[in-house]
Amino acid sequence: MDQAAAAAASRSRSRVLSEIDPHSEWIHGDEFDTLVLDVTGFSKDHLKVQVEASGSLRISGERAAVNGGGRHWLHFLKRFDLPPGAAGDASAIKVQLDKGVLYVQLAGALSRHRQVVLNVVIAVVLLWLVTFASKPTKNE
Repeated sequence: MDQAAAAAASRSRSRVLSEIDPHSEWIHGDEFDTLVLDVTGFSKDHLKVQVEASGSLRISGERAAVNGGGRHWLHFLKRFDLPPGAAGDASAIKVQLDKGVLYVQLAGALSRHRQVVLNVVIAVVLLWLVTFASKPTKNE
């Protein structure tokens, strides 16, 4: 092993990782849903957004701490379940980092899921009304 590789290996062994848990929140809209994640201090080079085969959205980040002297690093890993069908269309996911806030926008994936659920609920209510509205009550 040459000296540069040995020095790099020595630095990586002496690195101290601190796990952090950035605040996250879903904002639901008519056209799309957006995951908002506070990643203050991270640049786009420090972050990774992936859609896993299991149907999860995986967001991770790692950067050197401000006063860590290059030895202390901050790390996080968050997973979010995506609705069925959203994982298969990674092109429908848009990611933007703006002033320490990461926006992950799912183009209609969650909205379509809610529409299906709403349609099923409406169908059940209509079926109930048709079934019970035609039956005479005891007072008639």
